[in-house]
Amino acid sequence: MLRVEYGSVCYWMDKEKNEIDFIVKGEIGEIHTVECKIIPEKFSAKTIKRFREFYPKGNNYCFCPHLKNSYKLLFGETEVTFQNAF
Repeated sequence: MLRVEYGSVCYWMDKEKNEIDFIVKGEIGEIHTVECKIIPEKFSAKTIKRFREFYPKGNNYCFCPHLKNSYKLLFGETEVTFQNAF
């Protein structure tokens, strides 16, 4: 796994080149994922599910700048919050 760290914000990629735009370390051992998409319908939870095999604790976010209202979706057992700001 590749991890580049800038303070408490990191980038994650596995050997199969699955990547997460940002991971953020929480205060009590959680690691939150952040994906950025212009079009929320193009989001896929595949990589987040893979990441959660190694790091199960934390929240998952997808930031979409044009969303007017935040919402949550379940992808199996993986919950992702879609919103326009953190």
